Amino acid sequence: MMRIWTPEEDALLGTMTDAQAAKKIGVSDTAIQSRRKKLNIPAFMKIYPHKWTPEENALLGTMSDKAAAKIIGVSAMTVCNRRNKLNIQPFCKKSYEWTPEKEALIGTMPDIEVAKKLGVSTITVRNQRKKLNIPGFSKYSHKWTPEKEALLGTISDPKVAEKIGVSTSAVYYHRKKLNIPPYRRRLIHNWTPKEDALLGTRTDREIAEVMDLSLESIFHRRVKLNIAPYRKIKCEWTPEQDALLGTMTDQQAAEKIGVTKTIVYARRKKLNIPAFCKYPLHVWTPEEDALLGTITDEEIAEKIGCSKRQVIVRRRKLNIPGLQTGRIDLKPEMINLLGTMPDRELAEKVGCSRSAIRHHRLLRKIPAFQKRGISFNWTEKTNELLGTMPDELIAKKLGTKTALVAKQRRKLRISKYGALPRNKFPWEEWEIEKCREKISAKEVAKAIGRTVSSVKAIRKKIEDNEK
Repeated sequence: MMRIWTPEEDALLGTMTDAQAAKKIGVSDTAIQSRRKKLNIPAFMKIYPHKWTPEENALLGTMSDKAAAKIIGVSAMTVCNRRNKLNIQPFCKKSYEWTPEKEALIGTMPDIEVAKKLGVSTITVRNQRKKLNIPGFSKYSHKWTPEKEALLGTISDPKVAEKIGVSTSAVYYHRKKLNIPPYRRRLIHNWTPKEDALLGTRTDREIAEVMDLSLESIFHRRVKLNIAPYRKIKCEWTPEQDALLGTMTDQQAAEKIGVTKTIVYARRKKLNIPAFCKYPLHVWTPEEDALLGTITDEEIAEKIGCSKRQVIVRRRKLNIPGLQTGRIDLKPEMINLLGTMPDRELAEKVGCSRSAIRHHRLLRKIPAFQKRGISFNWTEKTNELLGTMPDELIAKKLGTKTALVAKQRRKLRISKYGALPRNKFPWEEWEIEKCREKISAKEVAKAIGRTVSSVKAIRKKIEDNEK
């Protein structure tokens, strides 16, 4: 059944919050909100009036409402309402008045220098320059002679620029100034037998550049005469040349035959000839494995006929240390330290190379030092420091990491040094009532000057209490 609203009830709407009106009338908040919106009555908002001083009133209209609001410490809407109340016109920037003398400066120097000289912004100068179609100042300013101007439109702008030693943009602006149309390559050309003879002897692009024609016209003419495109002369392979493939690198074979490396590669692939390898894959025997570490890798490679790299890979695979020349004998105390710290640190301590330490460790089959998780023993005294100064200073004082200090502080629920306590600004009744309204959290936050997350948290608490 539809509710009949009385004039007294309608008069209450907008004079208090929807929740208060709902409680007083005995209906739901939604019913109040719907009725208020139907009658176009704005929602109730507690306003704290600002006491305006003559100095603040004098500011109105002399600058933008936003700037005035920042100085006075109120919202831009408050400034706007006050200005309208006093019938003060809004601030409007006056457009700059350009005189012929001022306009004469544009283009003679960079926009930024003109702006400094006239006391205006660079954008104002740039906009006026564009309005007058004046090209921007260039340090490569050029004096145009009739001979140079005669070149414009006969060849492309980049070629003119290259020929007379200026930028392409300078050529473009000067050509536009003289209303000379841009150069277009000829598409229709009366071909001579001499020119036809060139087709297919070089690439279409090279011929187009030589004859000063478009690439399309060269291509269409060549296709029309059924002339194949230019390609490098193919190598006619002989049995002697084929015999070279795979016996040396493709580069060496190419140099010997007198062709490119790509042609040699393609021919070798076509004949299914494997690529040349100085040292083919070596099959290791137990006798050869026994040699590893007893003599140098170079000597083993030379003895069994493989590369030094293959010897190193095999030795490392079997975890056999290489033979050390100028061997260092470690003391028993130092041997006990192997694997307890990084090889680099121990090498610095002993005064030898890192590889020497690694050799001794591998010889004794001691695993490398593994860095475990860093920890710190916290006491009551060290815990008292937390939150009294920044985490970085505490870490420096205790000789530990900042991350460990922060972790311990969070564990003990101690707030960060310098952070504001959460309940510094307690919620007022009118703010809580505003949160009860059926509008978005963002609108409420904007109205009461709080964060959206804090509004959501309060609304959750209200819901929990009502349940």
